[in-house]
Amino acid sequence: MSRIIVLLVFQSLIASLGIGLINTGMAQDKIGVTLYRYDYNFIQLMCSELERNAAKHQLSVLMNNAQNSQLVQNNQVETLLEQKVKVLAVNLVDQNAWRTVIGKAIDRNVPIILFNKAPGRQALESYDHAYYIGSDPSEIAKLQAEMVAKQWKVNPQFDLNKDGKIQYALLKGENGHPDAELRTRVVSQQLEQLIPGSQMLALESAQWQTGIAKEKVSAWFATPHKEKIEVIIANNDAMAIGALEAAATQGKLGPIYGVDGIPAALNLIKMGALAGTIQNDWVSQSKAILTFSENLAKGKKVDEGTAWQLKDRVLRVPYKMIEKNDLK
Repeated sequence: MSRIIVLLVFQSLIASLGIGLINTGMAQDKIGVTLYRYDYNFIQLMCSELERNAAKHQLSVLMNNAQNSQLVQNNQVETLLEQKVKVLAVNLVDQNAWRTVIGKAIDRNVPIILFNKAPGRQALESYDHAYYIGSDPSEIAKLQAEMVAKQWKVNPQFDLNKDGKIQYALLKGENGHPDAELRTRVVSQQLEQLIPGSQMLALESAQWQTGIAKEKVSAWFATPHKEKIEVIIANNDAMAIGALEAAATQGKLGPIYGVDGIPAALNLIKMGALAGTIQNDWVSQSKAILTFSENLAKGKKVDEGTAWQLKDRVLRVPYKMIEKNDLK
């Protein structure tokens, strides 16, 4: 009984001092995050990872949705700086607006981590405390083309007209988005190298969105040339899923490929409904943002104590091909 009384007294003393038995009560540094839009599921996944794991890094995340407006984002950055954030993490609406955003960070001497949409070398060179975290869209596109060509060669039923070449349609992300532009251009170039004579029959932007992709692909299948489309390639999984929905409605279930590796797409690949995707590792990208932010907030070298290696203040997170056999 005496031990219980002592324990209760100890707990009361701890509570009176404002110290939790589990939560040490250590002050959390604030980081300001502004995302270019929430309705892109890859960004939603990153947002969830950042919010879920911030406390592990002794960080408090102030999250903002720029609603695809650079003006809104500029105002958000200004507000975050007024709130004395230790680090800014910015997913630019317009990659060409980096001068304004980085300029605000320079004025307050606050480090800034740009992510998901590369602003270019000139942006990073404008400020010694500017960094970029993301994947390499060109390498992702090459890997996607390799996956398409590999499966094509071992599945002769994919070649509907038996000409030994791929007739494909391509769903592009947001026009002007650097990843969308590179993924689109490079995947077509790489397919031409791997299977010469391959032909792109249709190319349209579906803005990264499932619903828009479904509309675009339904329109493709309404044309007289619908039977010529053998493969559908999408810049992301959300659009691949939209293409699948449209194809299923039409009873035309050729191979469809995406990028990102979101949970919904992985389930469809496991079922054999989607042919494959390239993992764009939002978990590692989010972890890197939090780890680097923690170091910067504490005045440490950005990658101190990590296994990541930045090259010219850029971190390219690895990616991989995911097919049905990869999912058990």
